[in-house]
Amino acid sequence: MPPCPSASGRGQGRTIYFFTELRGLSGRTVLHRWELNGRVVQERQLKPTSQSWRAYTALSLTSGMSGSWRVATIDAATGRTLAEQRFRVE
Repeated sequence: MPPCPSASGRGQGRTIYFFTELRGLSGRTVLHRWELNGRVVQERQLKPTSQSWRAYTALSLTSGMSGSWRVATIDAATGRTLAEQRFRVE
């Protein structure tokens, strides 16, 4: 299942969620890395406990957080991007 960002709320106070389904990564460390205009804003560690594991992270938008976003699922051991989603916040 591809990652999917989803937003809730309007204007300031909006929260964006990033959902992923991880398969075959039990016991590994995976990151959700949130980037705004190429700069890392937030990074969360995920530690899947089964071979098929669903997870999400969230980011609350504040003023000044408009621009080009990239949210990526990254294998922490190798640095390899497993999935990514790009979107723009106006």
